[in-house]
Amino acid sequence: MKYLPTAFGQLTFAWKLYNYGLNGLINPNDLDAEVTFQDEGIIFVVPKALEQPEDLIVALENNLTIAFGAAAITLNRVREEIGLKLPFPIETEDEQCIALIYQIRNAFAHDIAEPKWEIENACAADGTVKFNSVWIDR
Repeated sequence: MKYLPTAFGQLTFAWKLYNYGLNGLINPNDLDAEVTFQDEGIIFVVPKALEQPEDLIVALENNLTIAFGAAAITLNRVREEIGLKLPFPIETEDEQCIALIYQIRNAFAHDIAEPKWEIENACAADGTVKFNSVWIDR
């Protein structure tokens, strides 16, 4: 539970950074300068990463996506730590929230760069899943 503020802080920062990029407040040339880190005889050089100026927005979008995924994974971890079980069937708004957090976590846990839902469950054998009163096709 102690990581929840950090996860949501990162998400907030990523969203603000993305907004700055969209509003042209980040100079790609200044940001993408080569950076050298040195610590106790170890030198690490971070090379330039943006080939074109528009690559900045793609990088900021990716950063925001990864931060969102990390927040979802962390929020689900808190659910586990406090002992909230996955509901089946889903009957209340609280259970809807628990199930949604878990499904968002699943999408990111399997591929944080390109999250997607893969619903494979006995209750979805016919190709649909009922999420409260909404039916979702696989």
